[in-house]
Amino acid sequence: GGGSSRRGKDVWRSRGGARSASGIGGQGGGRERDPTLWGRLLDAAAEEPARQRALRAVADEIHSREDRTKVVVFAPEGAAFDAAAAALRGLGRPVLIGDPSDPGSTDAIDRFSRPDLRDDAGAARVLLMSFDHSSALNLQHVSHDVVFYSPLWGDDQNGVHAAANEQQAIGRVMRIGQRRDVTLHRIVAEGPAGQRTVEAHVVERNTSEWVTRQAVIN
Repeated sequence: GGGSSRRGKDVWRSRGGARSASGIGGQGGGRERDPTLWGRLLDAAAEEPARQRALRAVADEIHSREDRTKVVVFAPEGAAFDAAAAALRGLGRPVLIGDPSDPGSTDAIDRFSRPDLRDDAGAARVLLMSFDHSSALNLQHVSHDVVFYSPLWGDDQNGVHAAANEQQAIGRVMRIGQRRDVTLHRIVAEGPAGQRTVEAHVVERNTSEWVTRQAVIN
C-alpha cells in the first residue's frame, strides 16, 4: 500500500553442503512418500554456517546503504529460527529476537516499530520473528527490507498454508503507509554443481501462480 512496490532478490548462492530432492507436492507436481522429509531437510540446511554468514552479510549490506533503516528477518519456528538467532547475535550490534510469549519482548517490538525512535543509536535495527508470529506487526514506517532466512514448508504439502504465511510476513512491511519500495531478500542455496536444491523447489512451490492465488483466496 501507499504506492510502494515489491522487489524480489536472491541473496545467497552456495555450492557446498546443499541438499537436493525431487517430488514435491502441489498442482501438477509429484508426491513425496514422506512429506516430513522436506521439513527435516530444510531444518538441516538452515543450520549450515554458510547460511548464517549470508544472513549477516545481508544485514551488513543493507545497513551499509542506509544505516538508520531497520531490517525484518523471518524464519520458520524451530531449528531455522534458532540458527538465525545465533547468526544475528554474531553481528556485534543490538538485535531483537522476537518472542511473543515474553511481555518484555512484546514491549521491545513495539519500540522497534516506532519511527520516532529511529535515530536512537543504541536501538536494535534488526528484528527476527518466526513466520508463526508475524500477525499484528506494523513495521511499514521503519523498514522496507524483509529477509526470509529459510523458506517455510508449512502444514500442507501443496504449499498454500506456507505461501499464505509468507505473504502475511511480507505484509508486515508492505502495507498502507509504506512510502518506499519493499525488497524481499531470500537466502537460497545451490548444489555443488549448481543443481536445484530442496529449498529451491520449496521457494518455487510457495511462489507459483496457482499456490499464491489459492493462498489469497483462502
